[in-house]
Amino acid sequence: MNNEKLTFWAWFVFVAFIGAILGYFTKNKEPVSKVERLKGLAIGVTTSMFAAYVMFQIAFFYFQNENVSVAIAGVAAWMGADAFLTLEKIITNTPKK
Repeated sequence: MNNEKLTFWAWFVFVAFIGAILGYFTKNKEPVSKVERLKGLAIGVTTSMFAAYVMFQIAFFYFQNENVSVAIAGVAAWMGADAFLTLEKIITNTPKK
């Protein structure tokens, strides 16, 4: 893997991770123990990063632009699993020809 691709994927992971952390802390307000908080954070970050990767691939397929795709992936990481629900609504509401 060349240096440019490695830099790109490092940037992608950074954006997805920050989006996942922000999404976790903005959505989870109920008080829980530290162990439950860490477990929820690990699951939330993993799910959000997976959502970011899937959304990146979909966005790149349509836009063929890595910068735009990373931005969309960051929003998907922030949304977490809600990103999949939104995508499902968009797909199911698309008029068929």
